[in-house]
Amino acid sequence: MKRIIFTNHANIRCKQQGINPESLKYELRDVPKFNGEVRWITAHAIVKLESKGKNIAIVKTVISKRKYKDSRKLNTEA
Repeated sequence: MKRIIFTNHANIRCKQQGINPESLKYELRDVPKFNGEVRWITAHAIVKLESKGKNIAIVKTVISKRKYKDSRKLNTEA
């Protein structure tokens, strides 16, 4: 893929889970071309991708492979 775009939802999920979107983009650079939607497993997360055109992939959501603490829950406990 030439261009990888993150949705607002994917950016929020990355922030919640402590995943750097730029490093995720680097890991997704080797994804082969595909049509439709696909789940792709990287070193740190499972990513749902949607193909838009020949060289564009949209990251719809990100699921961390390891447990994480939600930053919103941490703020309410204080």
